[in-house]
Amino acid sequence: MGNLLIVDDEPDILESLEEMFKYESGLDIDVYVAKSATNAVRLLEKIKFDVVMTDIKMPGMNGIELFKLIKENWPKCRVIFLTGYRDFDNLYEISGYKDVRYLLKSEEDEVLISAVADAFEEIDKMMQSEMQESEHQSEIKKAQNVLRKNVMREFFHNTAAANVTQEELNRIKIPLRFDKDLFIFLLRADNFEENISFEEETEREVALCEIIEEFLPPRISYYLYYDINGYYLLFLQPVRFPEDSLSARTWMRLYTNLAGAMEYVQEKAFILFSLSLSFVTCDERCRLRDGQSYLNRLKQEAADRIGNNVQRTIMAESAPLASGLLEDNAPVNLQLQVKRLEEALETKKFRDFMTRLQQLTDVLCVEDKKDTLKATELYYSIAILLLRYININHIKNKIGSDYPLDKLIYVEKHAGMREAANYLQAVAGAIADEMDAERKSRTNDVLEKVLLYIDNHLAEDLTLTRLAEISYLNASYLSRIFKQRYGCNITEYISNARLEKAKKLLTTTACKINEISVRVGYLTAPSFTRVFKKSVGISPVEYRDRYGEKNNDI
Repeated sequence: MGNLLIVDDEPDILESLEEMFKYESGLDIDVYVAKSATNAVRLLEKIKFDVVMTDIKMPGMNGIELFKLIKENWPKCRVIFLTGYRDFDNLYEISGYKDVRYLLKSEEDEVLISAVADAFEEIDKMMQSEMQESEHQSEIKKAQNVLRKNVMREFFHNTAAANVTQEELNRIKIPLRFDKDLFIFLLRADNFEENISFEEETEREVALCEIIEEFLPPRISYYLYYDINGYYLLFLQPVRFPEDSLSARTWMRLYTNLAGAMEYVQEKAFILFSLSLSFVTCDERCRLRDGQSYLNRLKQEAADRIGNNVQRTIMAESAPLASGLLEDNAPVNLQLQVKRLEEALETKKFRDFMTRLQQLTDVLCVEDKKDTLKATELYYSIAILLLRYININHIKNKIGSDYPLDKLIYVEKHAGMREAANYLQAVAGAIADEMDAERKSRTNDVLEKVLLYIDNHLAEDLTLTRLAEISYLNASYLSRIFKQRYGCNITEYISNARLEKAKKLLTTTACKINEISVRVGYLTAPSFTRVFKKSVGISPVEYRDRYGEKNNDI
């Protein structure tokens, strides 16, 4: 469904065009009118219009000035000029624009409707073309990404490929130099999934790069290389530094800043994508060709130092692996993770909620082997959160019918912590299912409210924008779910509702045709008669004569 704005300072012409496009055009559009260019601008600032049909000669701001303002602020909007006479000066002024149309008011209705339909079709084609171009560029980026991955994989896992040149790196757009020092950090996706598709992995990599770019210090070039099994290598290389300015102290300051940035990356990746990351950082400078030995070394440190824990950050010493390691950083703050779990539940982000819960229940089982009291504390933190949510939303009976809720407050009723973890996940899943069902019920309630409003306001101007306002939904979303639910678009439903009400008034009342046309939302009786005859096959008068109750006066 699109939006058409008609602008004309002559009331009769404006009303006639409004009727024609609302009731006779057959277009699935909302029609708005403005009596001046100034009023049109006010509407343009509030509503997204696809097509504007405007007169040229108007008091105050004229149609040409309005056109230029539209092109400056809403360049994708199509403009159709409608004027009572040929004005070659104005035609010359707008002749440089290929997407503008110029019609005379004396043209047949079919010509005007066809011009507007063509404009909407042109917009649809433009959007499809932009989408195809976007998909094309996306495919190019994917192909480039595959090429980079293949080159780097060969570089790291095939010693015969060690002759990769700087020219090749430049060609495939890897922004690193062989002849400059850099840092190498290891990233591990803690919740790695073996069956993740290439497309999903690419999306994850793109998302990670966006987060990394956000927190990197200036003048740092980077490349993120995905290896296998959830491991990434992050290459960080200073750029545009004077060669003599990179002292040992400067390198250490850079490392400190970069290691700190990784903590922000870790935090945001979890908040946005429920992606739990662990890092192994190293303050030792190296060259890109040393990457293979660093990859193996950092992977070993990750396995030894992080193990099954999540969201850890450790620092590897700049000495060889055998010489020892620094101590781990503090373990993840479990209560902070419980707080995030609560936030996901309260905002009804159930997918995020279930992912976070899975991670916490995994931690629960690990902690039980090391510290039973800590594991018990974590269990009750999650259980209280679930119980509170159940009570607030009044779903105790629905959840409790399948899962005995006394187990939430008595951990000893479980055979072990693994059973307790599974129970928490089952209860949480039941909560998510129940709230999803409630959401669907609310959607149905909203649609019923929209139908009721339409049926009670058929005499009024029922635009999609107005219906979106009364339903508190986005207009596009309302249009989509309405069609999914009822199998027709909103415009069709309104037209049918108006016709059905008109039939009822014709057959059960003595109302005159003029009165009926107003009561079912048509501006004039002739417009109502044309639409009725086109849809039903006979005129309103003929319909009353054939189907109306006896003794009704016409």
